[in-house]
Formats: sequence, C-alpha cells, structure tokens
Amino acid sequence: MKLSRLFLVLLCLPTALHASTVRWLVRPEYDHVGFYSESVYKCVKDGKIQLFDLDGNGLLPYAVDSVTDYSDGYALVLEKAGKKHRIVGVLAQSDNDFQDVAGTYYTERYSYCSEGFVSVADAKGRQGYVDVKGYPVIRCQFREARPFRKGWASVSLKEGEAHYIDRYGYTLHVDMQLTDASSFNGKGEALVGNYQKLFVINTDGEVVRKYKMESGQTDFPVRPYDYVFDEHPASFKAERNRVLSSEARYTAFDESGKKGVKTGGSVVVLPQFDEVQGMARDRAIVRNGRLWGIVALAGDACSVAVAPTEITLIPGEAVPECVCSLSVPKALGQVSLVFDNGDGKERLVALDGDQYRFTPYLETNANACVVRAKVLADGLLQWQGSLTLPVHRAKMEVRVGQPHLTSAYANDKDVQRVKAVVTNLSAFPVEISTSMEVELPAGTKNTVLSKSCPSQILEAGATVDCVVSFKVAEQGRVKVSVAATHKGRVCGSSEATLSLEPFY
Repeated sequence: MKLSRLFLVLLCLPTALHASTVRWLVRPEYDHVGFYSESVYKCVKDGKIQLFDLDGNGLLPYAVDSVTDYSDGYALVLEKAGKKHRIVGVLAQSDNDFQDVAGTYYTERYSYCSEGFVSVADAKGRQGYVDVKGYPVIRCQFREARPFRKGWASVSLKEGEAHYIDRYGYTLHVDMQLTDASSFNGKGEALVGNYQKLFVINTDGEVVRKYKMESGQTDFPVRPYDYVFDEHPASFKAERNRVLSSEARYTAFDESGKKGVKTGGSVVVLPQFDEVQGMARDRAIVRNGRLWGIVALAGDACSVAVAPTEITLIPGEAVPECVCSLSVPKALGQVSLVFDNGDGKERLVALDGDQYRFTPYLETNANACVVRAKVLADGLLQWQGSLTLPVHRAKMEVRVGQPHLTSAYANDKDVQRVKAVVTNLSAFPVEISTSMEVELPAGTKNTVLSKSCPSQILEAGATVDCVVSFKVAEQGRVKVSVAATHKGRVCGSSEATLSLEPFY
C-alpha cells in the first residue's frame, strides 16, 4: 500500500479537541501580575512596576516605583527620591500616552491630577503646578498649593495666610483675610477661616453662610484625601481605578497538577501552569514556579496528523517509516515538536518544514503502536495527543507460473520461446528479481539465444514475464527452471521439461 494512498488521521486526546493556540502577551518574568485598570495590567518585579496594555505593549519607558490611580483621566508615574516621590511622567487614561515631566518635581500630599493641573513641589519644597503634558504652568512659589476645583486652587505663601488663584495665577477677591481655605466642593462651596471664625464661600468669593463646628468637633470638615469641604466626611471614598474583572464563562481546571482554562466545557488553554487567574477578554494571568506572566488566545487550534493509519509489516523488511505532519496558525511563528514514537520516551525532534519522519517502535509480537506528540511554541503547550496505530503482519505471496512454449513450433527463423508468468498475489508491492536456468541435453544442436529476467517492484496483483528464446535446429527436449527472489530470498519457483520443435 503506497503512502500517497493513505488518509491522514488527526491525533487527539480529549483535552486537546477544542483547545486554541496561545501566545505570551507578557513573558513570565514578574513577582506579581494584576489588573491596574479595565485595559491595563500592572506587573511588579523586584519592587518595580511596569504597565502593559491588552496587546502586551509596555506603557512606561522603564519600570518605576509607583503609579497612582487615574484622576481626571490621568495617572502620575513616580520614582522614589529618598523620602520623596519624584514625578517622572503623566499617563493618559484615554490612549495610554505617556508624557515625560519637564523638570524635577515631587509630589507630596496631592498625588493626582485635577482640572488638568497637578500640584507639585520643587527640590526646596516650594509648591506650584504642572499640566498633564508635564510642563510647568504656575511656578513653584507657595508654601502649599492644593488641587484645582471649580477653576480655583487654594494656595498659601506662609502659615496662617491663604488665598485662591485661577489657572492663570489671578487671585479671587474675598472680603476678609483668610487664615485657611479648603478646595471647593462639587456644589461650588469652600470652607475658609478668618482666624477663629469659619465661613462658607462660593466661587465668586462671596460669603454664603457662617459655619459653626458641632460640639466636640475640633477639625475642619474636609476630606483628608484632597482637602475638599465636605459636611459629611465619613461618606467620602477616594477614587479608585475600575479594573478588569474575570469573566464567568472562563473557568480554570486542574489536570495532573497543572492548570488550564475551559469555556462552556471545552478546553481553550491546555493544562500547563501552576496557577491561572483573571481570565478575561481571551487573556489570562498565569504562574509557573514563582514567576507570573500573561497569555492570550492566538486563534485557531493546531492539528497534527500521522500517515499511514496502520503499520504493515512485510516479511524480511524493516518497520516502515511514518510521517507526522503539523498544521499550525501563522501567528505562532516557530514551533517545536516533542514526540514519542512508541517506546515511551519523549524527545524534542527536528522538523523538516512542517513534517517529522519517524520509525515506529514495536515490541516483539505487538499488535499496536501508540505514538504521542506535543506541539510547543515559545515554551507554551499548543497541542497534545496520541494515536494507536494497529500492526498488520502481511503475508508475502508470489506465484511463479510453470514455464510453457509460446508456440508449438519454431518460427521461420528457427526461433522458439518459453515463457513463465510471475504474479504478485500479496496485498502490497514487492520488489522482485527473477532468474531462469536452462538445461539442454549434451550434444544437442539447439542453443539459447537470449533471456529476459526482470527485476522490479511489482504492485499488488501485477505480473511480469520471464522469457528465454532458443535457436531450434532439431527436435529435442529442454528443462527450464524459473525462480523469483525478494531481497535474496526465494519467494516462488517453478520448472518444466518441454519439447522444442523446429520449423518444417
């Protein structure tokens, strides 16, 4: 049976039937990986932070010490500088654009963006403002510069003195000297102090009402996070990023101590990790050993095929070679194959294009061979499966027909021929060599002119003729013997004694 006539059969284990291919979105190099926001991962290594988007692109030019939550659509990227945190950049929530901060600025109490500005301090502790592009907009000159709210920011040049400025540095007129001033709240109200007296003002600088502290109250009723006037500070909660949550349709499962991912009962990621978390948007946070990374579904599944579907053993011949063929999505790039040819030993094998040729290992008198394969790309298991190849022990049967005369008499040139037909009765091709032996009586005038003894691969059911030609000068007998051999061993023979008749 020719290899080209055999069907390719898909190898598959139950766990590999529906699995998609996977690729590294973020390589497993991190001590911790989690969600920073709905579209960004936060990865920590040796205490340093790097952010990645859902496509695995790094968002920061280098790993940093800290990144704040988004506020007003922006996050501050920070580096430790002694006991301070220096602002090295601003990250936009809308497009993940990172902007360097032009200059050396530090964040103290107000580590967030508000109305397009960030309160910062210089190396001497003087405070001012930079914009979301990282450029200074109001120079560092204040003892304290609080966040902008409703277009105004509370600033002070010295202790016990406060006033409000707008984004251009102009001062809000208030008909009193302010010893303290909160930021404005959502209603456009701020709490100000005039020595021991408290007032509520609006964004026009007008007094709305006096404020009287309740019995036992000693602190300003302001939010501790941003110093905003709030008559119910206990209800205040600081802003936090909304983060990506795991999708219920994905579930982790365990097989032989390794974890994979299923959806709807079908395997989408083969079990190969020590831990799987946060599966969402076709991505998963995974751990092997102590290091974490992120994988993403790469698309269509791999397929692996082996031909032939069964092993046919021919007497006197070696175990035939088989071919393992791979079909792999282009997105995976270079793949490798781990293969067990039936001897129970997995080995990394060399591929010739998308194929691997192998000789199945057979135990003595085995009636089947089980081969196993694993396809890997970039260290990730993409496919695994096994196939049982039945062993068929074929019987070789070659028939050599009895030699016979092709005509009763020699022709007018005194030539007469003897032919024997060799037939391959086996169910597979057989390489045949033929030979003919001729015995003529001593003293006869008859002679052998030529012999035709073919050597060829004989297809199943095919025939070949063996012919010997004689020059017949007189009537006489001749003994003709024909033999067929396969790799030096006789697999069929026949003989006959015939009477040669001259042409009259």
